[in-house]
Amino acid sequence: KNVTFGSNLNTLSVDQLMLALEDFAALHARWWGSEDLMKMDWLPLAQGEGTLDAEFVNFQGGAEGMARLLAPPERAATLSAQANDADKIAKVVDALVQREASSTAPRCLIHGDTHLGNSYWVDGRMAWLDWQLVRRGRPIREVFYVIGCSLSVEDRRKHERDLLKHYLSALSAHGVDHGMSFDDAWLEYRHWPVWGFICWAVTQDGWQPKEVILETMRRFGAAIDDLETYSLFGL
Repeated sequence: KNVTFGSNLNTLSVDQLMLALEDFAALHARWWGSEDLMKMDWLPLAQGEGTLDAEFVNFQGGAEGMARLLAPPERAATLSAQANDADKIAKVVDALVQREASSTAPRCLIHGDTHLGNSYWVDGRMAWLDWQLVRRGRPIREVFYVIGCSLSVEDRRKHERDLLKHYLSALSAHGVDHGMSFDDAWLEYRHWPVWGFICWAVTQDGWQPKEVILETMRRFGAAIDDLETYSLFGL
């Protein structure tokens, strides 16, 4: 088949991302609040105890390890001076783990690592490979990650609210009574930029091309400021 593979050095158009969000809505709807899904103990919970999601910062030696990761000038430049705070990043990641553990909201099946390097296009539709971080989780983590990673910073700023509304509408169209107002979903969305950033801050040169790591960190780093994520955690 005529397949085109994605790269984080590229971006999607808003129309392309709308199609991708429709597909994610279909995936999430299929397992929304499913008792069968929650019985699949072999499938990790997002940010669950002992998962890579929960241990990213600890694997690096806590806040001190994060500071070392952000020390190279080219990495430091992906964050604003205000956002470049390893202690705050570590605290937010820990808080996200606690939020997910205490949440009683319905879980669904999420891919878990929806950056463009894990995507390909075939027959005019976007598809996803590398399901190593597949999880039972809440959907907005996934929605933020794909929006924050796939658009230019400028396009994200202009269109992310409408894209989130589009996702919620698509979820409803699949018969899901998700119970989320836009304001609720938007608040949840704003919690996740540090998660996107940390995923790439811990990525070592050689795991991904250096320019891919830096560009992805830059996109998520901008979202930390734009969405005032630290303030949501009282930082």
